[in-house]
Amino acid sequence: MYKPPICGVIAGIVLLNVVQLSCNQEHDLPWAIDEFLQDEFVIYTTLDSIPAPIFNAIPTTSSEAVTVMADPGEDYNETDTVENPNLPFSRLIFAGQSDQIWFIYSEEGGVGRYNRLVLYKYSIGQVELLNELTILTYQNVADLEGLRELIVSDNEILIW
Repeated sequence: MYKPPICGVIAGIVLLNVVQLSCNQEHDLPWAIDEFLQDEFVIYTTLDSIPAPIFNAIPTTSSEAVTVMADPGEDYNETDTVENPNLPFSRLIFAGQSDQIWFIYSEEGGVGRYNRLVLYKYSIGQVELLNELTILTYQNVADLEGLRELIVSDNEILIW
Protein backbone atom coordinates (compact mmCIF):
# COMPACT_ATOMS: atom_id res chain seq x y z
CA MET A 1 0.00 0.00 0.00
CA TYR A 2 1.30 3.45 -0.93
CA LYS A 3 1.88 5.84 1.97
CA PRO A 4 2.34 9.49 0.98
CA PRO A 5 5.30 11.34 2.49
CA ILE A 6 4.39 12.94 5.80
CA CYS A 7 5.41 16.40 4.54
CA GLY A 8 2.93 16.12 1.69
CA VAL A 9 0.14 15.12 4.04
CA ILE A 10 0.93 17.97 6.42
CA ALA A 11 1.09 20.48 3.55
CA GLY A 12 -2.29 19.29 2.30
CA ILE A 13 -3.86 19.66 5.73
CA VAL A 14 -2.37 23.13 6.14
CA LEU A 15 -3.64 24.24 2.74
CA LEU A 16 -7.12 22.99 3.55
CA ASN A 17 -7.28 24.64 6.97
CA VAL A 18 -5.51 27.95 6.53
CA VAL A 19 -6.56 31.28 5.13
CA GLN A 20 -3.64 33.44 4.03
CA LEU A 21 -3.95 37.18 4.37
CA SER A 22 -2.43 39.39 1.73
CA CYS A 23 -1.49 43.02 2.11
CA ASN A 24 -2.27 43.46 -1.60
CA GLN A 25 -5.96 42.73 -1.21
CA GLU A 26 -8.85 43.58 1.08
CA HIS A 27 -9.47 40.98 3.76
CA ASP A 28 -12.00 40.51 6.51
CA LEU A 29 -10.51 39.59 9.83
CA PRO A 30 -12.34 37.18 12.13
CA TRP A 31 -14.19 39.01 14.90
CA ALA A 32 -11.70 37.87 17.56
CA ILE A 33 -8.82 39.37 15.60
CA ASP A 34 -10.77 42.55 14.98
CA GLU A 35 -11.48 42.81 18.71
CA PHE A 36 -7.79 42.19 19.44
CA LEU A 37 -6.85 45.08 17.15
CA GLN A 38 -9.17 47.51 18.94
CA ASP A 39 -9.28 46.60 22.64
CA GLU A 40 -7.11 48.02 25.39
CA PHE A 41 -4.92 45.36 26.99
CA VAL A 42 -2.90 45.04 30.17
CA ILE A 43 0.44 43.59 29.03
CA TYR A 44 2.29 40.83 30.89
CA THR A 45 5.86 39.65 30.29
CA THR A 46 6.12 36.58 32.50
CA LEU A 47 4.42 33.20 32.45
CA ASP A 48 3.52 33.64 36.14
CA SER A 49 1.12 36.40 35.09
CA ILE A 50 -0.96 34.09 32.91
CA PRO A 51 -3.86 32.35 34.72
CA ALA A 52 -3.29 28.59 35.05
CA PRO A 53 -6.33 27.56 32.91
CA ILE A 54 -5.02 29.67 30.01
CA PHE A 55 -1.45 28.50 30.49
CA ASN A 56 -2.65 24.89 30.44
CA ALA A 57 -4.50 25.54 27.15
CA ILE A 58 -1.39 26.77 25.31
CA PRO A 59 -0.76 24.52 22.29
CA THR A 60 2.50 22.62 22.53
CA THR A 61 4.70 20.89 19.98
CA SER A 62 6.44 18.53 22.38
CA SER A 63 5.28 16.44 25.30
CA GLU A 64 8.84 15.86 26.50
CA ALA A 65 9.60 19.37 27.77
CA VAL A 66 9.31 20.18 31.44
CA THR A 67 7.20 23.24 30.63
CA VAL A 68 5.12 24.33 27.65
CA MET A 69 6.85 27.68 27.24
CA ALA A 70 9.91 29.58 28.43
CA ASP A 71 9.82 33.10 29.84
CA PRO A 72 11.23 35.93 27.70
CA GLY A 73 15.03 35.71 27.52
CA GLU A 74 15.17 32.11 28.76
CA ASP A 75 16.57 29.26 26.69
CA TYR A 76 14.28 27.16 24.51
CA ASN A 77 14.71 24.77 21.58
CA GLU A 78 14.82 27.24 18.68
CA THR A 79 15.41 24.62 15.98
CA ASP A 80 14.58 20.98 15.36
CA THR A 81 18.04 20.06 16.66
CA VAL A 82 17.11 19.29 20.24
CA GLU A 83 20.05 20.16 22.45
CA ASN A 84 18.08 19.82 25.66
CA PRO A 85 14.87 17.74 25.70
CA ASN A 86 13.84 19.44 28.96
CA LEU A 87 13.49 22.78 27.19
CA PRO A 88 10.24 23.80 25.49
CA PHE A 89 9.97 24.66 21.80
CA SER A 90 8.20 27.90 22.64
CA ARG A 91 9.13 31.17 24.37
CA LEU A 92 6.80 33.94 25.52
CA ILE A 93 7.29 37.37 23.94
CA PHE A 94 4.39 38.96 25.82
CA ALA A 95 0.78 38.31 26.78
CA GLY A 96 -2.21 40.53 27.43
CA GLN A 97 -5.64 40.69 28.98
CA SER A 98 -8.67 42.83 28.17
CA ASP A 99 -11.90 42.10 30.04
CA GLN A 100 -12.47 38.42 29.11
CA ILE A 101 -10.02 38.27 26.18
CA TRP A 102 -6.47 37.00 26.70
CA PHE A 103 -3.70 36.63 24.16
CA ILE A 104 -0.34 34.87 24.18
CA TYR A 105 2.31 36.04 21.69
CA SER A 106 5.26 33.67 21.45
CA GLU A 107 8.29 32.53 19.48
CA GLU A 108 8.03 28.97 18.20
CA GLY A 109 11.02 26.79 17.46
CA GLY A 110 11.34 23.60 15.48
CA VAL A 111 11.84 22.88 11.79
CA GLY A 112 10.83 26.44 10.89
CA ARG A 113 10.89 29.33 13.35
CA TYR A 114 7.79 31.50 13.49
CA ASN A 115 5.80 33.59 15.91
CA ARG A 116 2.34 32.68 17.14
CA LEU A 117 -0.55 34.71 18.51
CA VAL A 118 -3.27 32.75 20.30
CA LEU A 119 -6.49 34.43 21.45
CA TYR A 120 -8.65 33.07 24.27
CA LYS A 121 -11.87 33.98 25.98
CA TYR A 122 -11.50 33.44 29.73
CA SER A 123 -14.47 33.70 32.06
CA ILE A 124 -15.17 32.10 35.42
CA GLY A 125 -12.33 29.61 35.01
CA GLN A 126 -13.47 28.51 31.54
CA VAL A 127 -11.11 28.88 28.56
CA GLU A 128 -12.27 29.02 24.96
CA LEU A 129 -9.81 29.18 22.06
CA LEU A 130 -10.93 32.04 19.81
CA ASN A 131 -8.25 32.09 17.16
CA GLU A 132 -4.62 31.36 16.40
CA LEU A 133 -2.37 33.28 14.03
CA THR A 134 0.90 31.96 12.69
CA ILE A 135 3.23 34.78 11.71
CA LEU A 136 5.71 33.41 9.20
CA THR A 137 7.72 36.60 8.87
CA TYR A 138 10.16 36.50 11.76
CA GLN A 139 10.27 40.07 13.00
CA ASN A 140 11.15 41.25 16.47
CA VAL A 141 7.91 42.91 17.53
CA ALA A 142 8.34 43.99 21.11
CA ASP A 143 5.04 45.71 21.87
CA LEU A 144 1.30 45.49 21.26
CA GLU A 145 1.21 48.36 18.77
CA GLY A 146 3.94 46.78 16.66
CA LEU A 147 2.11 43.45 16.71
CA ARG A 148 -1.13 45.10 15.61
CA GLU A 149 0.65 46.87 12.74
CA LEU A 150 2.21 43.57 11.67
CA ILE A 151 -1.18 41.84 11.61
CA VAL A 152 -2.91 44.42 9.44
CA SER A 153 0.00 44.92 7.06
CA ASP A 154 1.81 41.60 6.73
CA ASN A 155 1.17 39.13 3.91
CA GLU A 156 2.61 36.13 5.71
CA ILE A 157 0.09 35.61 8.48
CA LEU A 158 -1.96 32.45 8.63
CA ILE A 159 -5.25 32.32 10.53
CA TRP A 160 -6.28 28.95 11.92
